[in-house]
Amino acid sequence: MPGLLCDSNDVIDAAITSNHPWTSTAPLSALATLPLADAAVTVATATADAPLEIVLRFPTKRFVSYAGLLDTNLRQTGYVRCEAFADHALTQRLRTTVRADGRDRRVIPPPLNPRSIRFGASNWLLGSLPVRDFRLYPTNVHVVWPVCRTAAVRWTIWGQAYRPDGADDSRYRIAHAWAGDGITLSRHAGSSDGKTFGGQTITTASGDVWVEPGTVKRRAVIDQQVVRSWDRDGLADLAQRVRLDLPLVWLPNSTSAADCWRYGGLFRRVGEHEQQHLPRRMASTTITLLEWTE
Repeated sequence: MPGLLCDSNDVIDAAITSNHPWTSTAPLSALATLPLADAAVTVATATADAPLEIVLRFPTKRFVSYAGLLDTNLRQTGYVRCEAFADHALTQRLRTTVRADGRDRRVIPPPLNPRSIRFGASNWLLGSLPVRDFRLYPTNVHVVWPVCRTAAVRWTIWGQAYRPDGADDSRYRIAHAWAGDGITLSRHAGSSDGKTFGGQTITTASGDVWVEPGTVKRRAVIDQQVVRSWDRDGLADLAQRVRLDLPLVWLPNSTSAADCWRYGGLFRRVGEHEQQHLPRRMASTTITLLEWTE
């Protein structure tokens, strides 16, 4: 499985413009900032005839292999288009998510194996996530393509949005935008996915037990039993750049919407970084990640 680790976000110093108005208290510029609670919010949603466009123009050309919209309120049946251009005028297109038949992709492409879908279920026609499971995870839009030197990235969005209670929303909320390059790697035996619940159990003298629930965060352990010397150097540089306080994007399988939806997203490094040297300029390493929810 080709996993992808991205730690350099070129949106931070990009000029961000849009064809739709955004609220004054949650402006478009919030796409480049953290925490996730400080999201950019539109005045209204968009339609196919009048879609929302967000254009990211970099001061110099950047290497881009991944683009994402993180922690949004877009319904999975909505539509998105992502394009990379070699010029600021958006005339020299390098990459696009438009399918060969000319159609745009859904916010969440059909991720499920048809054999796992029950007839008559809420997702049996689209092959998407069941409605009750869709709201368990942050709505992230991930786009991966062959790396290219990019001057601008354009997002085109239309469709419905949702509120935390599941009702329709009249505005789009996008917490963070990402565009940049990353390191492609595969997980070996010993890698794992899991959840950290962060709760606390208190036992009183009388024997009563109280449980204080905490924030649920996803966790990933990437075990690399054999790493080439240039990958080892790249992972060492990545660890030095992000330290333990900067975000990175982890996609466990860049070709599978289901894996990236359930197990990928915005993470941070935790624990120490150590390389075990092997013969012939090889090494092994283990990386531990914890989901970024702030």
